[in-house]
Amino acid sequence: MYNPVDAVLTKIITNYGIDSFTLRYAICLLGSFPLNAILKRIPEKRIGLKCCFIISMSMFYLFGVLNLVSGFRTLFISTMFTYLISRFYRSKFMPHLNFMFVMGHLAINHIHAQFLNEQTQTTVDITSSQMVLAMKLTSFAWSYYDGSCTSESDFKDLTEHQKSRAVRGHPPLLKFLAYAFFYSTLLTGPSFDYADFDSWLNCEMFRDLPESKKPMRRHHPGERRQIPKNGKLALWKVVQGLAWMILSTLGMKHFPVKYVLDKDGFPTRSFIFRIHYLFLLGFIHRFKYYAAWTISEGS
Repeated sequence: MYNPVDAVLTKIITNYGIDSFTLRYAICLLGSFPLNAILKRIPEKRIGLKCCFIISMSMFYLFGVLNLVSGFRTLFISTMFTYLISRFYRSKFMPHLNFMFVMGHLAINHIHAQFLNEQTQTTVDITSSQMVLAMKLTSFAWSYYDGSCTSESDFKDLTEHQKSRAVRGHPPLLKFLAYAFFYSTLLTGPSFDYADFDSWLNCEMFRDLPESKKPMRRHHPGERRQIPKNGKLALWKVVQGLAWMILSTLGMKHFPVKYVLDKDGFPTRSFIFRIHYLFLLGFIHRFKYYAAWTISEGS
């Protein structure tokens, strides 16, 4: 199937020699900032519209930017299994069965990606997104069980943290899909509980803020938005993420992997040198993940 977004990106990659993986992930990570600026301006009571916007942007990322049709299928299978089993199987074994399926599905895809699927450093792998989704789905199953499948006496025995995360009613499918496919954290996380997502979506978490912290509506004088301004905090996270990217680029330039593979050079160095070189090499290669996580947190 012809993908116009992928065609444009492929042309840019070919003409300018940009790394495919880096470009596509950068678009998804940095593109979430302007999208969130739109999302926060959707009226608070239009929950369905918010959910549709979230899901449509995730589909744009998966189908358009990343060209991962099979990746969407992978995420959708786990998502729908959790939704259906939590909706119709009211048993104390429900969270355990959900955990086994979600983790088993993830393990199968990891094995396939590791041994059966030919990949390069530029290959976009859906298992990173599936790991984030697995944390969401397993936590939702337990939270829903705590809130809806336990007796009142058992609910009182829960910790305060469990009570605050408990889901008292099963969510509509549209809202659950928006939770599972939230575009800002779709690729790299972080994971979050459904209770936090629902509170954010309904703007309940902002009710206690003083009115002075809430921005005025531009087209409705006298009214204020519930979601406060957070542009400076988001910008600071982007700066941190870009700093990690720069450190990653400079570090890999001065500590290349190919030196370790040089049979004539690296083995001749002292044991202490090789240990410290490998330590720094592993540390530097984590910088790109720090960059992605930091930018994702900011968005």
